[in-house]
Order: sequence, then structure tokens, then C-alpha cells
Amino acid sequence: MALEQSRALEDSLGEMLNWRRDAMQHRQLLTAAEHLDELIRNRSVTTRDFALAGTAVLGRPVEIVDATWHVVAHAQPRCSESRRIGQLSDERVRSHAKVQPLLNRAIRDGQPCVIPPLPALGVDLRCLVAPITRDQNTLGHIIVHESGRPFSAFDHRTVSSIARRAGTAPCGSSGSGTRAQLDRNACLAAALQDVPTADGTTLSDAGLPPGPYVLCVFGGIGIRSVPQPARELVEAMTFEVTGNGTACFTEHDNRLVALLPVQSDVTSVIDGIRPLVERAAAESYSLQRLTLAVSRPFDSLSSCLRAHDEAQQVLRAVRCFENPEIPRVISADDLGASLAFLSSADVAEARRFALAYAGPVLQQANHHELLTTLRAFLGFRNVVRCARTLGVHENTVRYRLSKIESLTGQDLLNDTDTQVRASLAVQVLRMTGDCPW
Repeated sequence: MALEQSRALEDSLGEMLNWRRDAMQHRQLLTAAEHLDELIRNRSVTTRDFALAGTAVLGRPVEIVDATWHVVAHAQPRCSESRRIGQLSDERVRSHAKVQPLLNRAIRDGQPCVIPPLPALGVDLRCLVAPITRDQNTLGHIIVHESGRPFSAFDHRTVSSIARRAGTAPCGSSGSGTRAQLDRNACLAAALQDVPTADGTTLSDAGLPPGPYVLCVFGGIGIRSVPQPARELVEAMTFEVTGNGTACFTEHDNRLVALLPVQSDVTSVIDGIRPLVERAAAESYSLQRLTLAVSRPFDSLSSCLRAHDEAQQVLRAVRCFENPEIPRVISADDLGASLAFLSSADVAEARRFALAYAGPVLQQANHHELLTTLRAFLGFRNVVRCARTLGVHENTVRYRLSKIESLTGQDLLNDTDTQVRASLAVQVLRMTGDCPW
């Protein structure tokens, strides 16, 4: 009798614990739903809000992907398993015989489906996938990665509720909302592929403020794919620069490409994102050799290809010189007119060219001051503006320039060819680490 009573008490205690857990989960879901509904009413909800709500309620990693299966938002609980998570953005995973029928049925029925693990393709965890639909059109998907306990009916109800809200959320006047985010990413992806959008949609139509914009391309030595921490970094960048996440990003040529509006100038954008990049590189091994290349500003969506080429040239220049002193965030303006030269030059020949002009300068004890003054003067071609930038007297600038002329034997102030040669030499020495940034 005592044994039966003990078992009955254990069963009762288990039922009470299950009831309490269910009550807490439903309370969390209700709170998250009320928060999302309030954001939707105020037209200030973003894609990241839906991902954060899913993670807060389920305690699992949550991703939101667009119609092309590119990740547009990601959230992960602080204490989560460090197991490898496969990406459904990989076509090999989506086209697998065990996956494709499940995804097709989920899209047809508008209901979540569970994708089994595929260790051979790098998918170690099951995924719960729910389509985001609007007017019978699939805008994207919410993906929940199994972590810890198996999926339950509560997980299915939660992801369905979030996906339904994401699909019906209107676009705000500031361009917020899941549909706006997915539209912006689709526009950027089409522009990079030189494919015009079917309805002529522009980035301004999709919610971005009017230009100018800059294009940021993630790359680096040994980085040949898009690591998950880079996606999280992009999300943080969009909020840091825009304040409300109204930017867009996509994958192109196995690189992550982000388009950011420039509200003042490129320098302020770089100053805003550089601490984020440095912190992400310090916290993630996969980003330790990361470089973020930033294009020159542009105004129209049709200029995306040109901006992308500029950023790619910056990355090629960084790979050529392999100098650890090069900043992690570097723009096309940093390299100036020598960008094409630096991205295709032979490093040994480029350094010989630079030393042919600036070799005597490098032998001076104060060569850093001389080269910094030379670079500033070549940027302005004006002694007064150069002195103001460096915070020194005009005569100091004139003395240093005359010192450089005496060392090199070149007419720096009046000879245009000498100025071009000096500018290329300084840029090469910056890339090799002989001249400070």
C-alpha cells in the first residue's frame, strides 16, 4: 500500500509539473503574441522581432528565410547546444528525397513540418519549418532548430502563430515588417544578378530611405562560405546604422552582401559598424580573419553591380597583401584611385615600385610623420587644409613636404606625375604595413 501511495504521489507530482510547465509556456506565448500584436498595430515590427519572439518562447535557435531561402533574421538563446546546425539555404538539403516532399506539403497545406536530421549533409538536428504566406503567396519560412528536448505540439502551435502574424503584418511607413524585409532582399538579390524586378520595385518602394547607399561585402582570407556569426553580425549592423533594421542583405557568390543607407557620410557608417565587426571577430573563431569591404556611395539600385565590383576589388587587394594591420572594415575610398592597381598588382613588384620613390623617406627616423603628411597633402592638394586635418601649423606641413622633395628629388608641389606616383607609393606602403593607416 505504501508503495502504491508513493507511485501515486510521483504521478501526481509529475502531472503538476507538466501542468505548471504548460501554463508557463502558454503565458510566455501569450506575452510574446501581445508584444508582436502591439508592434504590428504601430507598424514598427521587423523580421528580427519575430525571430526573437520564437526564441524567447521556445528556447531554441530560430531563423527566418526569404523565398530564396536566404537567412534574413536569426535569434539564438544564450545557453544552447553547440552542435552543428545545417542550413536549409543549401540546395542539396532542400532537394533531398527526405526533405523536398515535406517542404512541398508544408507550403501546400500552410502547416509546419519537421525535417529529419541528415548527418551526411551537415544537418545534425531536426528542424521545424513553417511557411510565411500572404494572399496564397509564400514570402518565406520560419525555421526552428531542435535543441535539447524533442519537438512538441506546443512548438508546432507557437511557430504557426508566429508565421501567421508574420504573413499578415502590414508594412509600416518606415519600411518595417516581414514582407518589406523580404521584398528588399529580393530586390537586392535581383540587382546583383542583373535581373530587373518584375514589377519595377525599387528599394525605396520596399521601405528603405532614399539613397545614397553603400554595399558591404563580407570576405577574408580562408573564408569561402557564409558562417552563421556573419549573419548575426549583419543583423546587428542594420540596427546600428538604421536604428530600425530597414536595410537588406542577401547571399551572392557565396558571400554575404549587405546594403545600408548612408544617412550622413560613409565615415560615420564605418565608425558605427567597426566596433561591431571587431567584437564579432573577437568572439567567433570563424570570423577572426574577416574583412568587411565597403563600396563608394551610390544612389540607384542599378548601381549595385558597380558597387559590388568595387567591394570585391577591395577584398582582392586585402587577399593580395595579407597584412594583419589592414583594418577589418575598409572602404573603396580608403584605397582611392589606386584600387584597381592594388587589387591586381604583384605584391613584390608593387613594393619595389613604392620603394623606388619612398625608399629614402622610410630610412628617416620620423618617416611615419612624413608619410602621414604626404598622404594628407595628396588627398587635399592644399597645404592649409592638410595642416588643419593633421592639427599642425602650415609651416610644419611645408617643412615636411620640402624634406620629402629633398629626399626623393621629385617636385611634389608642382609636378602632377610625381603626385600620382607618390599617391600610388603611399597606398602600397599602407597595404604592406610600412605606412600607418
